[in-house]
Amino acid sequence: QELIASENRLRILIDNIPDIIFIYDNDGVILDYQIKDSEVPLTPRENILGKKITELISKDQANEFSETFAKARKLGKIQTMILNAKYNNRVSSFEVKIVPLDKDKVMSISKDITTQRIWEKGLVESRDAANQASKAKSEFLANMSHEIRTPMNGLLGIIELLEQTELDEVQVKYIRIIKNSGNSLLAIIKDILDYSKIEAGKIELYSSVFIPKKEFNNQIQILSGVAKKKKINLTINFSEGTEHPYEGDLEKVMQVFLNLVGNAIKFTPNNGDVQVDTGIEEISEELAILRTSVKDSGIGIEKDLIPHLTDAFYQVDSSQSRLFQGTGLGLAISNKLIELLGGELVVTSELNEGSIFTFTVLLKKVFNQEVQQKKKIEIDRQSWVGMSSEFPLKILLAEDNDLNLQLMDLMLGQLGYVFEVARNGKEAVDLAAEKHFDLILMDVQMPILNGLEASTQIRKLPKNNLVPIIGLSANVFDDDQKKALDAGMSDYLTKPIRLAALAEKLKYYSSDLIYKNN
Repeated sequence: QELIASENRLRILIDNIPDIIFIYDNDGVILDYQIKDSEVPLTPRENILGKKITELISKDQANEFSETFAKARKLGKIQTMILNAKYNNRVSSFEVKIVPLDKDKVMSISKDITTQRIWEKGLVESRDAANQASKAKSEFLANMSHEIRTPMNGLLGIIELLEQTELDEVQVKYIRIIKNSGNSLLAIIKDILDYSKIEAGKIELYSSVFIPKKEFNNQIQILSGVAKKKKINLTINFSEGTEHPYEGDLEKVMQVFLNLVGNAIKFTPNNGDVQVDTGIEEISEELAILRTSVKDSGIGIEKDLIPHLTDAFYQVDSSQSRLFQGTGLGLAISNKLIELLGGELVVTSELNEGSIFTFTVLLKKVFNQEVQQKKKIEIDRQSWVGMSSEFPLKILLAEDNDLNLQLMDLMLGQLGYVFEVARNGKEAVDLAAEKHFDLILMDVQMPILNGLEASTQIRKLPKNNLVPIIGLSANVFDDDQKKALDAGMSDYLTKPIRLAALAEKLKYYSSDLIYKNN
């Protein structure tokens, strides 16, 4: 009676299991089965018992089932496979678990996972579609960046040239408005591209050795002009250790620094204060943390809004956003960069009392750093007109765009340089092979041979393996600049090309040439 009761309990349990259950002997012959789902089309019970399971499934899966069955029998452990069966004009998928019961019997438990497989397939397709959309967006933004920057190069370049001419007060005012508008547009384009790169996971870290105190001081000097216009007292304090060299991604650290200090100045009313404190905290023999806080006496932020500051396109208040223009991407980008640099961003603020933005980044200590100072000819000047007499260079310009060619002709002409022109990469290679040049300005996108291909070929020429090649491109992605350097270019200027930036590059390479010749 106890045995019968036990069997009845087991039978009730099996009858209520929604999965399909088969019992086999060691050869895979069906001894018994239980099917709860009436829709599963199996022949009458008497025609199934005594048959091998491989006779009831498709030939292409019979071998896989036999191998899984034998493995479960041999190892004495549960083995799993996916079995596809077609009925009711649709293909259903079953997860089949093969379980050795004892030395004579094997059981299989099959669960219908068709819905789950459809859901998983949908997820995979959605993921692939999202990845494709992200890639398409990145390519679109890169192309749009190039297309926008090319005319902006001409616009802002001509404005800078116009600034060097004699203008009355009204004309100077108009020129400044146009220039500021152009710079604002470029800043918006840069923010959108930066955030797109972060979203696509395209941001890479490029380490270099730098001295925090020196670099931060340089940036404060850049921002001091804006602070003076609003009569803001901008100060920076350095703790011990910041005068030593460290290794990290300087460009991204400075991008975060400029954004936070720039925001502090922007949101601080006239006659306010912005205080920057930066220091080094050693955490091991090789690593240190650079901690920087930016405190302002600005408008402040409500506590419940602080967590949203790093959301993309978020602005604290619509009325404030009208007073303080921007994309709402600056802090979102800074926060992501800080995370990539191994640090964190902490914000504390009181409404109408000001805010404190503190960020940390991880740096590598530099030991026995030898700083080699090259002789450079420094000159204090307000205008670069006629600098070729002091910094002579024989220049080759490779450029195919008529607008850019006209602009470069005006810029180099104002600086006093006479140069030769190549209208495509092949012409640049031929001229470099035929003549000697002190410096080559190479547009990246050109017909026949692009700037990268031309640079690679020029580097193979006997006498041109050391000639400086400066890439000119509207592409601003780090990958583009890395490709340019890998192709043999010495330097890179991003369009729109500024007269001062071009002059600095020419001065640097001329000074370097003078130093080597002496």
